[in-house]
Amino acid sequence: MSEVKLWEFLLQALQVHGEAGMLVVVDSLGSSPGRRGFKMALSPDGGMIGSVGGGIMEHKLVELVRSHFGTGYDLWALRRQVHSKKASQDQSGMICSGEQRLAMLDLRSHHIPEIQFILECQSSNMRCLLQLDAKSLSATAILESIPSKFELVAESNWKYEETLGRRDVAHVIGAGHVGLEMCKVLSLLGFHVVNYDDRPNLNTMTANDFANEKIVTPYADIGRFIKEDPSAYVIVMTFGYRGDDEAIRALLGRKFRYIGMMGSQAKVAQLLADLRKDGYDESSISQISTPAGLVSHCKTPMEIAVSIAAEIIGIRNRSE
Repeated sequence: MSEVKLWEFLLQALQVHGEAGMLVVVDSLGSSPGRRGFKMALSPDGGMIGSVGGGIMEHKLVELVRSHFGTGYDLWALRRQVHSKKASQDQSGMICSGEQRLAMLDLRSHHIPEIQFILECQSSNMRCLLQLDAKSLSATAILESIPSKFELVAESNWKYEETLGRRDVAHVIGAGHVGLEMCKVLSLLGFHVVNYDDRPNLNTMTANDFANEKIVTPYADIGRFIKEDPSAYVIVMTFGYRGDDEAIRALLGRKFRYIGMMGSQAKVAQLLADLRKDGYDESSISQISTPAGLVSHCKTPMEIAVSIAAEIIGIRNRSE
């Protein structure tokens, strides 16, 4: 489920019914099934989207929010959930250990402008800051991502912030069959995907409906399009050794969250040896994940894409 679909769901529910419910995990500890930032939206007609952890806990919270629809009573509160039967209070009914705190929000028509603004930011891949507190929901434009945070003074005095809008950017260099599947998987994972190739009118690039942007350029010139970005992900998977070598040399030394290269052990070893022979800095070379992916002996394009995506997921979630 993408964030866009959740906010679109909320907007439609508010426009049709004038009311909608929302659950947001604002904090989590231990092995809680619902992590900070998980969201769920509810409509008075019975529809719902998203998840805050599942199980009996989610069921109870959903029913609690639904019970307030149509009553005129504003439900805007925090609920602590402890996942242990040994807890003296706030038991969630689950036994997976850990705990989480959720905001339960009863949204009304006056929230429509804020939700429309969030959707505008997401459609243009811009950032906005979602702010929740004991009384309100707001969204403001920001230039740089702000780490999510939760501050609790009292049940009636709290604040939650989360950066929304701009998705993580993934640059997939190579638009062949593996590149196509790579774009598909990353798109499903919520990335803003940019696909590159040096071959004009390539059928697999033309058929690629998963990339948000498609750029045809010589690989040696790819540095014109991919600027240094410590939050971006780069995957090199061109048609052959020459393309991989040109792309890597064009980007080497720039900071990225991840840069990986697909290839056999033999090709990887040769490319790295050539870089060292030509005097490239060892610290820069060591940043390249080669061969990219967590699983060896992948055979199909989708298997390769899933393996590399798994490695990227681990890196993206590491800071959390």
